[in-house]
Amino acid sequence: MNKTMGRKVLEIFCDGGFGNRYNSLVSGLALAEQCGLEVKVHWPINESCGAGYHDIFETNQQISDLKLSDLVGTLGNAYCLLHDTKGADALRVPFNSAYDYVSAEEFEKKVLSLYERVFYYPAILPGWIDGSCIRQEVAKLKLRSELMQQAELFIRECLCEPFYGIHLRRTDLNVGLSDVEVQSLVIKFPSEVFFVCSDDPAAEAMATIQPNVRSRKKVSHVRRKNLEAGWQAPTEYDAGRVYFSNIRRGKDATLEGVIDLLVLSQSQIVSFTGSTFQSVARLIGEVNLLTELIKPVPISYSAVGDVKGMLQAGRLSLGQLLGVCEELVANDRTIDAIALLLEALEREVGMSRFVILFNLGAYSMRINRFQGAMIYFRAALEISPESTEAKDAYFRVAQQAFGR
Repeated sequence: MNKTMGRKVLEIFCDGGFGNRYNSLVSGLALAEQCGLEVKVHWPINESCGAGYHDIFETNQQISDLKLSDLVGTLGNAYCLLHDTKGADALRVPFNSAYDYVSAEEFEKKVLSLYERVFYYPAILPGWIDGSCIRQEVAKLKLRSELMQQAELFIRECLCEPFYGIHLRRTDLNVGLSDVEVQSLVIKFPSEVFFVCSDDPAAEAMATIQPNVRSRKKVSHVRRKNLEAGWQAPTEYDAGRVYFSNIRRGKDATLEGVIDLLVLSQSQIVSFTGSTFQSVARLIGEVNLLTELIKPVPISYSAVGDVKGMLQAGRLSLGQLLGVCEELVANDRTIDAIALLLEALEREVGMSRFVILFNLGAYSMRINRFQGAMIYFRAALEISPESTEAKDAYFRVAQQAFGR
């Protein structure tokens, strides 16, 4: 892992859960390869990840286990690229975002021309680091053979055929499909096989009630650091950092999660979430094939809670919202589509109120809510009284409402 192509050093700091650490590691290795940098990796063992580097990866290289608190006061000659200001505050260094560059060339010009030592601590893949270089590092980075063997064995014995993957992140970050959405999905596709993995055993148990759903039995699970508080209680971690995440991932729980991630990587994953666990599974699945199973055709099945979160954060355009709503309607989830449109209407997130109201009317008609459809079409006409399409829809639904 250590490269000796130049005097300049990239120190890759891997912290948080496995997904965050993996993103930092592979993107840092890719950046070092592009720029000819010597590499040093820090992989602390803590509440977020109780497994050491050598517990997960096949390597003979020495890896530092220094924590942020151990590094305070040692980075005076380094340029620190960080995920957020909490890292900068903990290290007592100026904040420089790891995501602010356009390319590796810009990074070389602005940073490497001035500094011999760079401390690199992101949590997601920076968009300016070449994706093909990242995938090359993923291909070279070998996980321990026993972890891969356990994933392969489960796929061979319990799945046996092309399968879909569902990741349910619960505990401190509730993202992904809800339990109700999981049931609706797997019932809608009874002839397909689904693998579900979660940090919550109850979520896995509920999903596997259905005969076409499988999950792995684990020997250890994620625990709360403070047993007296909830999963999202503010909790202090190393170097005084406070997060709304009351998590303790022991060594065994971490390794169980890595095996689940490897199984998930070989599936056709359903739904996108903001979880780095899922994004890393997708990344590994693009590069490393553990079996010869061909992934089945994709299924579009959005998690309404995640879409609402994107709406609230202003990260969803009108076109994207309407696309999600069409997908929901196609999956017999018209009620969910109406709920999302109402959320957008209430928040007035800069989208066209006419378009939202018109679609609310159309979806209400679809499920025979004629009185509601009339209200939505009438409100749309107040915004755009010359709209022939809205007028025609209003009169059609009025005839339905009054039985004519």
